Amino acid sequence: MRVQAFSDGDGDGDGDGDGDGEGEGDIVSKEKNSQKPLVSFLSEIPAPIKKAMEVFIESYPSWDQYRLIQAALAGFLIQHGSESRQITRLYVDNMFSKKPFQ
Repeated sequence: MRVQAFSDGDGDGDGDGDGDGEGEGDIVSKEKNSQKPLVSFLSEIPAPIKKAMEVFIESYPSWDQYRLIQAALAGFLIQHGSESRQITRLYVDNMFSKKPFQ
């Protein structure tokens, strides 16, 4: 299974922001609204994880794949010693927000 989490703003889903549909790499950094730097990535995940994500998102409509991935990564980093206030803020915001990822 492959999960695509691209937020390049051009709608072609390739992660490079140029609108041509041809990505130049698997990880791309982008500035969105000149406030939040975003990184787009393509990752293969096992089918059981994908299924669990689908079940969770169906049960909690205010969550989407982007919010779930972001909260999971931030939580993992915090549990493994990250002391970044930005990571902690992302984690807390995702865990206690009522609105989907934007």
